[in-house]
Amino acid sequence: MNVRANDPRISRVVDTVAPLGWAFHDGWPREEALRLLGVPTEKLDDAVTELWNDPDQTRLRNVGLKLGGYGRLRSTDFQRRFQLRSLLVLEAAATHLAGHYAAATALALAQIDGLTTDVMGSTFFHHEPDPTRPGYTDDITLAGIDGNLPVVRKAFSAPVDTTGRHGLISRHGILHGRDLTYATATTSTKTLVLLEALVERLARPADDKARRERRQSDQKAMKLTGFDDSGRLLDTRCLTDVYMFRAELSTDVHMAMMFGDTDVDLVSTRADLRLRERNLHRGSFTLLHAGPHRFAWWFRLPSGHHLGSAHDMTKTTPPVEVHEHTWDAPNPPTAPPWDDAVGWTVTPFGTPQTVNWEDPHYYE
Repeated sequence: MNVRANDPRISRVVDTVAPLGWAFHDGWPREEALRLLGVPTEKLDDAVTELWNDPDQTRLRNVGLKLGGYGRLRSTDFQRRFQLRSLLVLEAAATHLAGHYAAATALALAQIDGLTTDVMGSTFFHHEPDPTRPGYTDDITLAGIDGNLPVVRKAFSAPVDTTGRHGLISRHGILHGRDLTYATATTSTKTLVLLEALVERLARPADDKARRERRQSDQKAMKLTGFDDSGRLLDTRCLTDVYMFRAELSTDVHMAMMFGDTDVDLVSTRADLRLRERNLHRGSFTLLHAGPHRFAWWFRLPSGHHLGSAHDMTKTTPPVEVHEHTWDAPNPPTAPPWDDAVGWTVTPFGTPQTVNWEDPHYYE
């Protein structure tokens, strides 16, 4: 499907605003964007700046928020990095909304550099881009339509060789200190809008890269055996995925327990869904017990080690009370902790205590 061919009016908007450095994407308010077609060229920058800086400050507040989903269910390490980048982008947006346009522009440009280099292998900003490298057009996203990002790229990549009052959107002039009058609401807005367009356009290639990165990480881990000095497995394949699977399945089943809807079929169905989402092998999972207010399971890691989790909801009305245990051992459990507690570890406040159930770097 060619997105550009879908609505010729949108194509006209893109052709009108892109040469000025405005990157179109799916977040543009359509009707207001179409009204730009009647605005004189010399007033376009002011009109688009006003469009994005709405009185409620809602249109730019969450720029880059979707970065936190990059790599989700593919590579947790990949996703962590983009979650951190998302926080910096949100800071750039907040800085803009506070009226600090110089700082907001510089911070947003730096994140565009990092984002595009991480996903595409080189920065977006090239005065003469290498034609052999992947481009920024596609037939899927609005941001990727012809005449959009490649045209905006030229405006942002213009060289500035002298210091002065240029008032341009040149990344070179801004970050190298050659442009002394870039700190305007329009320049800052253009940069944030470009960033959001790139977040939209790069979502699919980021997913592909996360898959490759996960595959490479697993290939390295599978060559390792044994434990480190703390007792944590050196072969870390699936550790984080099982950690997240436990959290997600627990949420699903705890909610059902509160309404008295829990049985073997429900737990199995929810487990199957969460295992597929996390690309965890269904044959490595065993549901040890499932009842109205209790369930327990274990999972065999690729290393041969076994992790398990058990939940006993002793109070189903808010505030609910759940007694939780985890299993972390070379062999699987033969019974849930309410039948045989040997080998199970109490999990206070739902937080696992044993070393292979911990994910110490997840929130760093």
